[in-house]
Amino acid sequence: MPRKTSVTKDPNYYANYYQNHKEKYNISKKKSYAISQCNLSREIADQFEECAMLVGRFQKIYLKLKEECPEALYFMIQHLAEKKDESNEEV
Repeated sequence: MPRKTSVTKDPNYYANYYQNHKEKYNISKKKSYAISQCNLSREIADQFEECAMLVGRFQKIYLKLKEECPEALYFMIQHLAEKKDESNEEV
């Protein structure tokens, strides 16, 4: 009795599957990194999807600055607020 194998009829099945789902895979990978390495909550990672890794890294940096160098954090927040005010005035 011949053994049944799970060979698909299309030899490029897996390559095509990867190409069709590459973007979804990359988003999933970014969210997974943000959740596991940066302790980002799953709800926030789901909300930001493609930017989840950046949000996670930002959270990690923010918490480290808050703990080790709050003066630098305060300076950065003030600087960003000033930049935002300047860009609002231009509009």
